[in-house]
Amino acid sequence: MLLLSFDIEEWFLTKDPEKYPIDQWLTFTKRVEGNTNKILELLAKKKRKATFFVLGWVAEHYPDLVREIVNQGHELGYHSYYHFQVYKQKQQDFEADLSSGLELLEKVAGTKVTTYRSPYFSINDNSLWALPLLIKYGIGLDSSIIAKQRFQQYLIPEKPVIIEFDEGNIIEFPLSRFNLFGYDFCYTGSGYFRMLPKQFIRRNLNEKVYTLLYFHPRDFDANSPWCPSLSFSRNLMNRVGAGGTLQKLEQILDQFPSKSLGEAKEYLIKSQTPIPIINLMQ
Repeated sequence: MLLLSFDIEEWFLTKDPEKYPIDQWLTFTKRVEGNTNKILELLAKKKRKATFFVLGWVAEHYPDLVREIVNQGHELGYHSYYHFQVYKQKQQDFEADLSSGLELLEKVAGTKVTTYRSPYFSINDNSLWALPLLIKYGIGLDSSIIAKQRFQQYLIPEKPVIIEFDEGNIIEFPLSRFNLFGYDFCYTGSGYFRMLPKQFIRRNLNEKVYTLLYFHPRDFDANSPWCPSLSFSRNLMNRVGAGGTLQKLEQILDQFPSKSLGEAKEYLIKSQTPIPIINLMQ
């Protein structure tokens, strides 16, 4: 099962967005709209659907882009309003973000949003409280956890899992990882996908029964601006391999069928595929 997802945010939101005052974001070179359209064109060409996790700030300033994503039949998910990591937030701030962002996104798109991904896959054992809040606001599908993490006494598997709380259940599609010399790294998206040889990625996709691909619009931008507010290494990382990402992804899609996260959830339910359950009820 190959899942296809995109986090729709501007190119400079690569690390610690708190460093860049939000009231200055519009002064940066604007890239998100053009780069997202490249993604939409590829998916239309290949007749594939994907899940687009959209930043509230993007929905606020580029509502037509959000509507185009929905009009092309893709699944719309929420990616927080300002790209703050969950475990750095207070619960009340996270809930306020969730409430206002979902309201805006649903108003812009004209559709209910029931899918969520945190910035930097930042729901972990220290921010477990976020999942019941997602359930409270109608989120039934989450993709915010990196596989092989421990949640209390449970190890998150590298496949879909149902997490049970007193507030209800949520299905989690965790981020895939690959072990090399004792180090687990997320080879299936963003800079890793851009830098790693296509043969390596293809071999792992052949060997695994579940893989979650994730990208950002900047991953397809060979001309990503050089920003003095970012470190040299981060500026370089934004550009490495970006010129070939679109072609590499197209070749992967030519060889492997893919689904959006919502399509995958429907498939698992209809096929009655057993899904592991993690019980975190009190």
